[in-house]
Amino acid sequence: MRYHDRMSALSLYLLLAATPQVMSGPIEYEVIPEESVFALGTHKAGFASGLAHNHLIVASGYSVRLAFDAADPSRTSFQIRLSAAELMVDDAVIKDRWYPRLSELDVWGDSYRGISDEDREDVRTNMLDETQLYADSFPTIEVRSTTIEARGAERGDTHFSYEVLLAVTIRGETVHRPFVARYAIDDKALILEALGVFYFTDFGIEPYSKFLGSVRNKNEFHLYLYLRALPL
Repeated sequence: MRYHDRMSALSLYLLLAATPQVMSGPIEYEVIPEESVFALGTHKAGFASGLAHNHLIVASGYSVRLAFDAADPSRTSFQIRLSAAELMVDDAVIKDRWYPRLSELDVWGDSYRGISDEDREDVRTNMLDETQLYADSFPTIEVRSTTIEARGAERGDTHFSYEVLLAVTIRGETVHRPFVARYAIDDKALILEALGVFYFTDFGIEPYSKFLGSVRNKNEFHLYLYLRALPL
């Protein structure tokens, strides 16, 4: 190699060595539990459904792993693990906090009317029974993202500008479904919101019913996720 070629190569090496290297990629975030929610919404059905209720079921004990890449949101990933035994049914404070947003998203057509503590405990007992979640044998519910991609304008609401393919495991059965999703940065906090539809029979569960089916749940239910998190 000629002298000036060697000097050019050395100069390039020194320039690269002196240039700060910009690190990029997903950043880990810690979820703020009191400002976040993971909810399941059931819908009443049957000819006597006027005597029944829609139910808002919310996780109270859960863990989240969340990594967000602002430069490339498609590289974002999250995983949620929650305890079936710690699911709460129709908590009044949570309903008041989240119903306006759920109504805005047109998820549920009517408000969640209050139910007695006794009825709420009956719903919870039936929910955890072996014919439903079977919490004794399947204590953990898991949700994890698999792919995230931008949605085209022709695919619907531009407010939710991403589609997340979620793998949801309930009662040992894993089902993949697309969710609409969005993210926002509020000061330093990351907001991640997602909404999708599942069916009880996807997981081998017959929708709960009583009185010969005159009061029952629809097969369809919604999963709603709102995470507010700060970078670690």
